Amino acid sequence: MSRSLSRQGAFHKMDVNKPGQQRDSYFNLYLVTCAVNLVSVAVGSVVTWTSPTLPKLLQPNDRLTITDDEGAWIGSLLALGAIPGPLLITLIVDKIGKKLSLLLCTMTIFVHWIIIASINSLQAIYVARFIAGMASGVVYNLVPVYVAEISPDEIRGLTGSFMLFFIYFGSCISYTVGPYTSISVLIMLLAAIPLVTMPLFIWIPESPYYLMNKGQKQQTFSTLQCLRGYPSPEVIQREMDALEEMMEKSHFEKLHSGSLITQMTQAKIWKPIYYACVLIFFQQMTGFCAALFYTETIFQKASPSISSSNSAIICGLVMWASGVIIPFMGKLFRIKNVLCFSIIGCFFCLIILGFYFQAVEEGKSVEHFSWIPLLCLVTYLASYSLGLGSYTWVILAEILHPSVKTFASALATSLCWFLGFLVTRFFAPMVDALGSSGTFWFFSIFCVFGVIFIIVQLPDTQGKSFQEIQDLFSSKRGSMSDEEMNGVGQS
Repeated sequence: MSRSLSRQGAFHKMDVNKPGQQRDSYFNLYLVTCAVNLVSVAVGSVVTWTSPTLPKLLQPNDRLTITDDEGAWIGSLLALGAIPGPLLITLIVDKIGKKLSLLLCTMTIFVHWIIIASINSLQAIYVARFIAGMASGVVYNLVPVYVAEISPDEIRGLTGSFMLFFIYFGSCISYTVGPYTSISVLIMLLAAIPLVTMPLFIWIPESPYYLMNKGQKQQTFSTLQCLRGYPSPEVIQREMDALEEMMEKSHFEKLHSGSLITQMTQAKIWKPIYYACVLIFFQQMTGFCAALFYTETIFQKASPSISSSNSAIICGLVMWASGVIIPFMGKLFRIKNVLCFSIIGCFFCLIILGFYFQAVEEGKSVEHFSWIPLLCLVTYLASYSLGLGSYTWVILAEILHPSVKTFASALATSLCWFLGFLVTRFFAPMVDALGSSGTFWFFSIFCVFGVIFIIVQLPDTQGKSFQEIQDLFSSKRGSMSDEEMNGVGQS
């Protein structure tokens, strides 16, 4: 077969591993994974833009002065916009592909920055944050699925964990630059991220799953060949045959299984959706979105003697450093173990933060313990990032059945952002009603139930092929064995 990619020929122009040189290498795969995740950098910068910006807008300034309630809406409208985004993209993603869909998201984020920079009004910020939220929701939905579809079974967990590293890198930019620049300068800097990312989509290939689904077998072969570092044609053909067999089986089942409601009665369809949604629920109910959106505000309340800006910068750098470690965690330990350690770490940090804020609220002297909030929040963010924040999306991309993956992943992502909206929008009212101590203890309760769910119910899919994972949930096999279900404690 020809090695040209037809409409994707540009992808080969950037290929470093030419045929006949380094064979059977994943260099090209890692290159594409990093390139597509640059849109994740843009999303990360959008999410944490509020941390250094809201304190400035809440004070008298020459741009726009807002109230606490208006600030809460600016912080939460991103999550609110992200709720319909993943569901709306399901209407077109199977027609235009994940590559073009992600390009549209990148363009939307750039337009959002243009709106905020050029129109100096609260309503413009509201609209911009909402549409950026829609794009962010789609990115959270499509990037894990796209990366899972281009990756071989043995490194799918590794490449899938890249997304959070890039998101945290974007967050780190907002955290580190925001406190020391004007609002306008920060906007221009963050707008440059999607602007630089957009041209890279010329070289990023479409997903082999999408190409195969469209009957473009030659393009599928060429894409897989380049992503795999040009192994022998027989190796690529075997992967194509397995892919084609799985998709034909999925199409046959979809054709003969009736409506979506009818499909949802099948264990292999509803069980993965159930596991994905429950895991997303516990991920969000740890309160991470509130910690991310209101980092500086939390530190201002915790310890006025310590610079809230510097503390936020430290948190951002720790999250980014955690992102460096994330890809190796799934290699060193079972993913279920990583998730358990992650949520247990979040639990203890929330409990300790609760006791600290209780002392503050009771008027006790905490001068000698002013380092506790920084240590706890840094440990909390690191614990979340190394497990719940990263491998939740890896599991989601792996377990959903191909016949409903587009809808199911959109549903889980929309649920994620809906819960994120509730947490961010009502974090301040919860603090007013329960106090900061009660609010942190409230989130810690969900950590307890979350770790029970992970240990008792969540199946272990690490190292399995997509077909093996689907067989795992098939009602034909009855219930899953303890070894398949748990995997906790295994090395």
